[in-house]
Amino acid sequence: MYSAWNVQCPPRGCDVPDAAPLGNATLWSDAAASWRGRKPAAGEDVTINATQYIILDETPPKLGRLTIIGRLEFRDGANRRLEADAIV
Repeated sequence: MYSAWNVQCPPRGCDVPDAAPLGNATLWSDAAASWRGRKPAAGEDVTINATQYIILDETPPKLGRLTIIGRLEFRDGANRRLEADAIV
């Protein structure tokens, strides 16, 4: 069973920082380009920072907390699974 929560903005709206320009898209599977040499391991907390644009091209191990500030896109053409204790 899966649960999802949302965060509601106050009546004046949510504070949103100015967007940083995204870098070139890199593949999740490319450890050197996307993860500084080592792909995320099972249970690890992962952050996709504001300038990262990562394309999920494989099924990673179940992560701890996945925080997406930049962009995460699923590559078409195959079934993939993304599991984490929390996705923010």
